[in-house]
Amino acid sequence: MAEPASDVDPRVVLAEERTFLAWHRTSLALTAGAVALAGLAQASGSDVGPRLLAIAMVVFAGGIALLNDRRHRDAQAAIQQRAPLPPSRLPVILTFGVVTITAVALLLIATGLELR
Repeated sequence: MAEPASDVDPRVVLAEERTFLAWHRTSLALTAGAVALAGLAQASGSDVGPRLLAIAMVVFAGGIALLNDRRHRDAQAAIQQRAPLPPSRLPVILTFGVVTITAVALLLIATGLELR
């Protein structure tokens, strides 16, 4: 393994940290939305559909956080070695997950689906 670069531009490191924090804010926002959805479902005596959607959102948010940690470690290693940053699959995963969650939410809203 090559010796880490001691003269890495701090702006690059700080930009990577901001990216890391942005992904975690996204994960937290998904979690907060899931908690709100579950609370609303409970308060209104709603069906199982919103609860299942909330559970899926929390699992998805946790997965995003875990993948972000791996992406961050890989990016930090590349920065220290002055290598190209590795490509990230997170934008595609997030897009697919959000579109899926949105489609399920739209289905629940449009049909008033009850899974009691």
